[in-house]
Amino acid sequence: MKILVIDDDKVDQMQLVRSINSSGYKAEITITNDLAEGLLAVRDIAFDCIFIDFNLPGGTGIDFLNQYKTGKYDASVIMVTSHGDETVAVKAMKQGACDYIPKNKITAEGIGQSLRYALRLSKEKKKNYQVTLELEKTEKKLEAVIERTPIILFAVDNDKKVTLFQGKGVENININPKEIVGKQLEEVTTQLPIVNSFFEEAAKGLEFNMILEFAGRHFELNIIPEKTNGIAKGGFIGIAVDITDHKNHEIELKNNLNIAQETQKMKERFLASMSHEIRTPVHGIMSLTNLLIKTELSNDQSTYLNAVKKSADNLLVIINDILDLSKMEAEKMTFESTLFSLNEMIQTTCELFIGKAKEKNLILEHNLDRKIPELIKGDPTRFSQIINNLVNNAIKFTDQGSVTITASVTDSNEQCSMIKFMVIDTGIGIPHDKISNIFEMFTQAGDDITRKFGGTGLGLSIVKKLVELQGGMINADSTFGSGTTFTFSIPFDLPQSFELAEFKQPEEVKQQSSIENIQILVVEDNDINRLVINKVMKDWNFTIHNAVNGEDAINKIKEQDFDVVLMDIEMPVMNGYECIREIRTNLPDNKKNTPVLAMTAHANKEEKEKCINLGMNDYISKPFEPDDLFKKITTLSDQNNKGNNSEQVINDQNISVPSIDHDRTTNLEYIKELSEDNESFFKDFIKLFMKNTPETLSSLITGVTNSDWEKVRQAAHKMKPSLNYLGMKEARELASTIETKAKDLTGTEEIPKLAEELKVFCEKAFQELQIELNTTIS
Repeated sequence: MKILVIDDDKVDQMQLVRSINSSGYKAEITITNDLAEGLLAVRDIAFDCIFIDFNLPGGTGIDFLNQYKTGKYDASVIMVTSHGDETVAVKAMKQGACDYIPKNKITAEGIGQSLRYALRLSKEKKKNYQVTLELEKTEKKLEAVIERTPIILFAVDNDKKVTLFQGKGVENININPKEIVGKQLEEVTTQLPIVNSFFEEAAKGLEFNMILEFAGRHFELNIIPEKTNGIAKGGFIGIAVDITDHKNHEIELKNNLNIAQETQKMKERFLASMSHEIRTPVHGIMSLTNLLIKTELSNDQSTYLNAVKKSADNLLVIINDILDLSKMEAEKMTFESTLFSLNEMIQTTCELFIGKAKEKNLILEHNLDRKIPELIKGDPTRFSQIINNLVNNAIKFTDQGSVTITASVTDSNEQCSMIKFMVIDTGIGIPHDKISNIFEMFTQAGDDITRKFGGTGLGLSIVKKLVELQGGMINADSTFGSGTTFTFSIPFDLPQSFELAEFKQPEEVKQQSSIENIQILVVEDNDINRLVINKVMKDWNFTIHNAVNGEDAINKIKEQDFDVVLMDIEMPVMNGYECIREIRTNLPDNKKNTPVLAMTAHANKEEKEKCINLGMNDYISKPFEPDDLFKKITTLSDQNNKGNNSEQVINDQNISVPSIDHDRTTNLEYIKELSEDNESFFKDFIKLFMKNTPETLSSLITGVTNSDWEKVRQAAHKMKPSLNYLGMKEARELASTIETKAKDLTGTEEIPKLAEELKVFCEKAFQELQIELNTTIS
């Protein structure tokens, strides 16, 4: 410790030094004899404690205290005097002394006690001093932030007087804070972004915020009420943040977004129109070419027609690529999740390209891992697009050797398998400096590639996007002059046993379609398209009638019954949309359900959905594959003859489901037979029914409550097959009745009662199935 003794009496000095040294503290003691020496000593040395006599040459201890400048090393002062007057002690304490010791009580014990107190007090002073310094630093930083940030800090006391108003944000509203502080809130609210009602709101004790426009600026205000003992009185503090620039930026972004959306819509409309306008003549070219190739031709004629066909095929590929890219950029690309056989898909790809491979004397082969499941869940169309594009490229850029497709399982669990595919060729390869760019749009390995092999450079870009949008990845490895390997991996979901049974069941109940005496009405304004369609269907033994627009079609449907109507969309007088509305709305009951197949050059998902929503039964895009058209016509014809839709043909067969007894709602005999001792399938079916049906039933009830009859129809339709499998004939009939009434909008007032009856049946079925499930598990 550093201790200063200020006393002119030598005896007192010795007694103080002896007592300090005997107190147990190790001290470095400095002695001065008068007031001036003492003040000089504290100026140069930071002492921990000062002992000072009351009476000194040049002044008193009180004079010292008055002149002692407190600062960073503020020492505790202990007054030492022979005076016994307590008024002296009180006066000394008021001037800053921490203790008072009469000279007759200067002992080691007394001094030690005083030192302990003095040191503790000194420590607290230093701590408070550090806190004060930090607080001052923080205040300076805060002031600097306030001066540089477009905010306004303000405060209003309980008397509604403005006590604080400062910040850089003040500059933006041209207000002098000095003219505001000290005034009543009512006097200045017209000048400030502060509303008079804030005071009443703050009195409720709740924090709140709001956006306020003032003087052409936008402010975000946050108000915090002041409270005394937890009770709000009306005073508040607040911060107003000038968000004008942010608001303007937000408006600019919205305008840009609107422009971008309008641009995207224009682009989509242009692409749809372009697709239609190009597809229509391409359809005519391709179809007529296919017809001509089947006639007797000379060698030159055959060569020319094959060249025409190849050019048309290439043009159609380009159109499809552009449309796919447009969907991806607009984030409208969707993927199905249906069961398909990977083995069959790759086999089909090989069959598709075997002709091209043989033309170049190439070996086209495939090698599949035996661990690949028989059926997987995914989008077969998109997978086919990926693998076909890669195989086509491999054959195109390979002049000798082989093209090989491999597939293997790299990771798998009960729900999903990651499958890796490789397309390996022995072709020209890709230069090392080009391989990183080959997946970019409109990019090929070189200008000579474009000249020699053609193409747009879109194919690999589309493949990459299709793979990645399905959660996969793709890369290429190549040695220039030796060949290229494209490797991609995609995760595929695995079907449950119940789904496998459903996938196979339609094949078991499918019936052969009859193609005799099918009456077809072709509604098409384009002469070439009508010629092609009629020629394609000529060999199918259909009876074909023609209409040139929607109005003509309506008149013919009124005069005669048709099994299927092939409907073009873009037509003069009355287009396909107007025509289907007229058929479904205004024709007699025996005519309004005539199956209609939309046949249009608008090849996108939105167009298909629009056609289906308007009442079309199915959709096919032009140019079409004859086999696809044949299947769709015969399917629709079968459905029309049976008076049911396509799902009912499959699900409503007279399968031998025994009727239920009087004690149970469900009859599980058919499901047990279908399980064929496969307990897993039996349990999966029941679990799936008990999981999905309550959700569907809830959707149906919600639809009834909101009079959303389309939602009701969809839910009722979805429930029917499962109810039928479980032998719940009465419940299935209820669902069928609800579906019909919701679809035709007839007797909708009866639907709530029917829905309640259906709910009762289902709830009882859930109880029975849970008991069955528990019994099976146990």
